Amino acid sequence: MRISIALFALAGCATGTSNPTVTLTANGETELVIDVGAEVAYAWSSSNADTAESTVTLDDAADACGNTSGPWVVSTPEGSLAPAPILPCQAGERYTMVLEVSDSDSGEHATASLVIVVR
Repeated sequence: MRISIALFALAGCATGTSNPTVTLTANGETELVIDVGAEVAYAWSSSNADTAESTVTLDDAADACGNTSGPWVVSTPEGSLAPAPILPCQAGERYTMVLEVSDSDSGEHATASLVIVVR
């Protein structure tokens, strides 16, 4: 009887797995209003995650560059992109970027969002 109680107690212990977390910024901000010609540097990081997927949506169907889902796509749980200029064809647009990270072992996920408005 003692052995089965000890085994039951061990089986009920937490595994120590933590939920994933994620951050996403552009020029250190999560909401950025920026002018054409200014540069944007993206950075993202996560913990307890091993996969990542991003989406970008525009308020309009497409920007003047021809982008329908934005120019920003990442597929790693952490990273950064070198600064790149905002193009004239992006003027007047609002881009909403979402990064979702997941822990494939637990199935848990977390999301972070970023909004960039180009004047």
